[in-house]
Amino acid sequence: MKEVIDNIYQLNEVDFDSLLEITRPVHFKKGELILRDGETCKGIYFIDAGIIGLYKLYKDREHYQDFFFEGNFATNIISLTSGEPSEECLVAIEEVKGRFISKDSLIGLYQKSTEFKEFGRRLLELLLANNTQLSFIRSSLTAKEKYEYIMTELPHYIQRLPLQFLASYLGMTRETLSRMRSTK
Repeated sequence: MKEVIDNIYQLNEVDFDSLLEITRPVHFKKGELILRDGETCKGIYFIDAGIIGLYKLYKDREHYQDFFFEGNFATNIISLTSGEPSEECLVAIEEVKGRFISKDSLIGLYQKSTEFKEFGRRLLELLLANNTQLSFIRSSLTAKEKYEYIMTELPHYIQRLPLQFLASYLGMTRETLSRMRSTK
C-alpha cells in the first residue's frame, strides 16, 4: 500500500502511519456484493488481492463499467463524493482482501494536515481521470476497437476476467466476444 500511495503523493512516515490507523481489513468472497444500488458509498477500498467490479443493473442485466485490481483503490466515486445513493453495485469478482478507509475518517485526516488534503486531492484526481478514460473508451470505440484497446493497453483484463464480465464491459455478448477472441 505504501508504494501505491507514494506514487499518488509521498506522505511522511507519521502521516502514512496515521492513514494506516484509520484503515480496517476487509475480506469478500467471490461474488459477494460490497455495495448495492440504493446504498450510499461510505468510503474507499484498497485492494491487496483480488478484483472488484463496478456494474449497473439495467433491465435485469449487469452492465460492467469498471474493474479494480490489486494495488488500486476501488469506490463508487459519484456516490462517495455526492453522498447520494449509488446507482451502481460493487462486487467481488474474485476473492478480495484489502483495507477499507471510511470517508469520514479520511476527511478527519484532511482537517489535520495539508499533506492529507493534497493526498486526497490527488487520489480524487486519479479516480476521476480513470473514470473519464473509461467513459471515452465505452462511448467512442466500436466493439472491435474496444477489444483491441483492451488487448494492447489492459491485457490483464483478458487474462483475469471471466468472459461474461469482459463481454459486458465491452458492450457485447459472450458469443461475439468468443468469436472475436478466436480470430486473434
